[in-house]
Amino acid sequence: MESNGLTQQLIQYSESKKGIRDFLISYLKARDFNIQIGIGKSAPEDIYATRGSGGKHLLLSGYYDVLVPKSKEWRIPPFSGKSDSDMIYGRGATSLGSLASALSALDEILQQTSFPHISFFLSGKGAHALNTVNNTTLQILFNKISPVDLCLSVTPQASKELGEKISTGAKGCVIFQIKSFGVSGNPSSQSERANPLHNMVDFLFKVKTYPIDSGNENFGSSTLQILSLESHYSKEDELPEIATATIGVYYNSSHTKEEIVEWMRKNMVFSRGQFEMAYKYGAESYLCEKVRAVEQLQEASEKVLGTTPQIGGDSNPNFAWRISHYCPLISYGLPATKMHCCDEAVSQKDIKDLTQIYREFLNLYFN
Repeated sequence: MESNGLTQQLIQYSESKKGIRDFLISYLKARDFNIQIGIGKSAPEDIYATRGSGGKHLLLSGYYDVLVPKSKEWRIPPFSGKSDSDMIYGRGATSLGSLASALSALDEILQQTSFPHISFFLSGKGAHALNTVNNTTLQILFNKISPVDLCLSVTPQASKELGEKISTGAKGCVIFQIKSFGVSGNPSSQSERANPLHNMVDFLFKVKTYPIDSGNENFGSSTLQILSLESHYSKEDELPEIATATIGVYYNSSHTKEEIVEWMRKNMVFSRGQFEMAYKYGAESYLCEKVRAVEQLQEASEKVLGTTPQIGGDSNPNFAWRISHYCPLISYGLPATKMHCCDEAVSQKDIKDLTQIYREFLNLYFN
């Protein structure tokens, strides 16, 4: 199926999780894929589809769920899949466009007499759900069903244009909730140190001002984003007792998640005021060794775009990181510049080019 038309269909079906899941299952079954839903302890919406046997086994990972748009200011209905000039608009257009390109590229490959050993693992709960895929599920996928030689993540990348980079690794993330405690009372009669917001602002200034690192040969520097800041403010003549900040730290392969937690703890301990910290781990940072498939993807990209993509780590966490424990995991997809934005859109030319790149890569990989 033509990739731009398929992207539009996926956007339209994605308004209902059941609708897009059933469409994808039907699409893959029509191409002789065997389907399993919810393997091991994975989510019941997860789709595992495989076709072929023997020889090199390629796994394509991605997701088909999209976030519900919170803004009501969309110029174009978010699930219309409407095209305007070169762009296709819709919630999830970037991720679904990448997936559509991979599905479309397969059509030509699957027409070959000796069809390849190829599988899909598609999460039905969005990118973050891939982080919850546990080892039980992966052991079934990679050991009992069939060993996998390579996983290509067909998900959006942190790049400005298509073909800028092949990601052989990705940053990890830790989400912190920091609480600053103070003393309630009239602000005119309390000291500045009694104000939890003042202490929180000083703390945030410190963690934002002094970088975690300056990057390494595969990644840019680790980064920090303040995601929210709030207090229990009720009226202008009374100080709040608690201020709370949510902070995301996106760390490169120079660190472990435990080191990031310790770095935040030290900043908190040596800051003025009384603090409390909670945290949760997201994806972990990983870096795969360079394999022949990376060079083949470079060749395919250069043939279509005329430029050679750089090789390195992605600044976006890849929530399929656990797969890297079982086989090389590389990522190549559409640029994520408009991802999650109001009036999210993707270039039709980029979708067509990505489809051609995937097709060239599959031909090279399976020879």
